[in-house]
Order: sequence, then C-alpha cells, then structure tokens
Amino acid sequence: MQISLYIKRNLSTIMCCMVLVVVYLALNYFNDLSIESAGAFGNIGEKVISGEFYRLFTAIWLENGNSSALVANIVFLLIVGLSSERFLGTKFSLFVFICTGIGAFFFADVTAYLLTKWLTTYPAWFDVTSYDSILLGASGAINGVLGASLILLYEPWFPGISRARMGVILFLNVMAILSLITLPFNNVVDISDLVHFYGLVIGFIMSLIKVLCESRNGVLIKSIK
Repeated sequence: MQISLYIKRNLSTIMCCMVLVVVYLALNYFNDLSIESAGAFGNIGEKVISGEFYRLFTAIWLENGNSSALVANIVFLLIVGLSSERFLGTKFSLFVFICTGIGAFFFADVTAYLLTKWLTTYPAWFDVTSYDSILLGASGAINGVLGASLILLYEPWFPGISRARMGVILFLNVMAILSLITLPFNNVVDISDLVHFYGLVIGFIMSLIKVLCESRNGVLIKSIK
C-alpha cells in the first residue's frame, strides 16, 4: 500500500524517467538509429524557425548517445521530482516538464536566431549553438521542474513541507543558478546555457501563476493538481 501510494504521488517523475531510459535504450541499441533520430527529431533552431515545431517536443526525449549524460539527467530529475511532485501535483509536474522542455528549446532558438541574424556582433562566449546545431535532452525540462519547485520555499503556501525537503530544493536551485553564471565561461560546447536558463525561468513563472490563481490572502486554498 505504501509503495503504491509513493508511486502515485511521484508518478510524473517516474514516468518521465522511464520514457527517457526506454527511448535511450531503444535508439542506442542500434547506433545508426540514434544518429538518424538526432537529425530527424533533435532541436535545430533553423528548422524549428522554418516550421518544424515537432522538434521542440521530440528533442526532450533524446540523448546524444552519452550514457553519463542520461544518468546525470535521471538522477537530477529523481531528486528534484521526488522533492516537489507531492506538493506540486502529478498532473501539474508533468505539464511543467513538457511545457518548459518545449519552451526552453523554443526561446533558445529564437534568441540564437535574433543574435545571429540581427546583430553583427555579440559576446563570443554567448550560446548561439541552438540555431544551426542539434540540441538534445531533457535538461531544459528538468530545470523547469526545478524552477517550479522554488515556490515551495514560501512556507505559508505549503505548511506541510519539511525543512529538509526545502533545503534540498534550495540547494539544487542555488547550484543551478551558479551553473548558469559559470557555464558560458567554461567553453563547454555541447551544453546550452540558454536552454537551462529559459527552463528555470519558465518553470518558476508557471508555478507562481498557478499558485497565485489558487490562493486567497496568501493562504493556499487547495493543492496544485
């Protein structure tokens, strides 16, 4: 009974992790299939701007063939999801994951497009890779769930949350923000700082709007579902 209740409370996190693993194993069992899927379904800004919007969704579930990147994403998603989904709600957590994954890619593509097409000069370290290169992975979506969890730090809205859980959420968000500050200067070409940034911001805005719409006088009327 306790196991089934635990799974029910964290169903969105568990489902997303399972899909990521299954897709990775299915595509990487045949290496050629993994390469072909990246080109056909990965996020490429110039193709998205041209109208291939499905890439914004399909790119979330793909990885670059590096198992360490998949493991890192799974571990991070489990920590974030298991710390927040019980309070954010399963449906809303899944909604945030998908919407922030799509939104992070989209705004990164648009920003890269504006930088490369409208400006003659811009900082050399600034991330414009999402326009003409393939971006894959759930990092934007995971950062979206992380950004959404920030709302849980306001205890009057969520009096049932433990200090330990709040500490985990705060620590993860601080680490994410620090990585956003330092990532552009680390010369890491296969990680998009724009996707991470937009995911975090969109997730926070979504949860803030949701909570404010369901609250009165600073007291949460009902939990997010």
